[in-house]
Amino acid sequence: MDINTQVTKYFAAAGDSVSNPGDTLPAKYTGNTVLPLIDGRNYFQELRNLLDRIGTGDTTNQFFYMTGWCFHLMYGPAHPSAPSGTGASVESGADADDSFRLEGTDGVTPPPLAEVLAAKSAAGVDVRMLAWVDPFMLGDIGSLIGLNDIVTYNLLSIDHLRNLTVGDSKPLARSACALNIGHPRGAMHLKMVVASDGTHTYAFTGGIDFLPSRIADELHTGGRWHDMAIRIEGPAVQACYNLFRDLWNEQISRPLEFYMLENQKLVLSVVPSTKAIPGKSLAAPTTGKHRVQVARTLPQFNFQFYDRKPPLSFAPDGAFEVKMALRKAIMNAENYIYMEDQGFWSREIMGWLNDKLKTNASVKVLLLTGAPDPNDPPNSWQETALRDHLIKGLQPAHLARLGVFLHGAIVHSKVTIVDDHWLFIGSANCMRRSLYTDGELSVGVLDEDDLLAKKTRADLWGGHFGLTVGAPRLPLLDLNAALAVWESTWGTVAPPCPLPAYIKKHTLVFPPASSDALYDLSDYDSREPLTL
Repeated sequence: MDINTQVTKYFAAAGDSVSNPGDTLPAKYTGNTVLPLIDGRNYFQELRNLLDRIGTGDTTNQFFYMTGWCFHLMYGPAHPSAPSGTGASVESGADADDSFRLEGTDGVTPPPLAEVLAAKSAAGVDVRMLAWVDPFMLGDIGSLIGLNDIVTYNLLSIDHLRNLTVGDSKPLARSACALNIGHPRGAMHLKMVVASDGTHTYAFTGGIDFLPSRIADELHTGGRWHDMAIRIEGPAVQACYNLFRDLWNEQISRPLEFYMLENQKLVLSVVPSTKAIPGKSLAAPTTGKHRVQVARTLPQFNFQFYDRKPPLSFAPDGAFEVKMALRKAIMNAENYIYMEDQGFWSREIMGWLNDKLKTNASVKVLLLTGAPDPNDPPNSWQETALRDHLIKGLQPAHLARLGVFLHGAIVHSKVTIVDDHWLFIGSANCMRRSLYTDGELSVGVLDEDDLLAKKTRADLWGGHFGLTVGAPRLPLLDLNAALAVWESTWGTVAPPCPLPAYIKKHTLVFPPASSDALYDLSDYDSREPLTL
């Protein structure tokens, strides 16, 4: 299939909108180079390599912008605010050994990331960080759904980074950090880095947070988290830069918020001297062979209370581009749909897969999840989505082309691959909130040489099957052989390896429906009016 046919088939286009507010079209770019980064060590090594080049020579045009759902940049374990209201705190006696470091594949233990960023700022690099902190999540609601720890880590990381000094260097400019804005029932969940070494500009997105638990290799040794990110070079970086700029400038235009740490210390959402990020056209090579579509989710603000009730000025109707991109590729699949995610909660997406299994007798659907994410509240939402939306009405012939698998590790990645052509990686989960409420960034990629999706699939599955990088994974490039590992009837050749014992196939037999009392609270849809 030639590249133009693939673009028409898999990339969302103007005619795919259902004309609802927020159904904006993902931006499309040619001439990019995309590098998949499987698991934390590969991702963090890439960031370390880039930071090593930043802060040297002429730093006039160098910058390092980062945003994320959770950071652990301070020293030591954090504790949320106690019921007495004493404020969030860091464990006494903690030192730099407890702070997050970009541990990569070379075995070298680097300095704490906070110290690296402070040193780069002192060298003249424009360093900025957005971390999600929401006052609702610091209270009872956050405790109820398990997110108060996350926002506490972010709050303390911001405070630590603002006040850190390295040797005799000046502290990181206090205006270089801000607390991100989001819907009160959602989060700013996107994990993104946009950076320039003065010569080349790169963007990164994926599911990987800046936490020690994410420092993992591709074979998931020691029960580490499985995750994935990508590096983008080329014209598509502009869209990522614009998104960070829009979020940053939106934050500093809003009224100040105040958060309390221990001993009544207050942390401002934005330091008054904080400067806006200017719009600029990034110089970018256009020699790559990857077509990229950059898909955002941004919430609507349908409520008339709380101090952040104005809609986002740059997306007043929200932006539901992740939904548009994902739906287009799924509904046009011809051979297979592979998805891995921490939780298949989205009833809408499961409905798309159900429809595809019923209407195309050739398509196989393969879903991979894993051990529960400890940050997610105990729930039956995946059972509900699988039972009432994925398998509802499927006949034995349909079910024979469906496999839901459970990995022993925590599968935190957000990856979809369709037909060995279309690759979708980013921060957006298979959840309703990722389609409509959380801030998200995911990227769809097609390759003019038609190799990237196939090779990424082989590397991903090779890691899951326990195969080391390189020659042992080459047989998986044969889709028939690779599919036969998951299910012997799916391939026309013998599988090159067995399915490991730590991967189990779901029986798709469920207990009776249970209460979904927290579903609308946690997996919220920003299009719905929010009332107290």
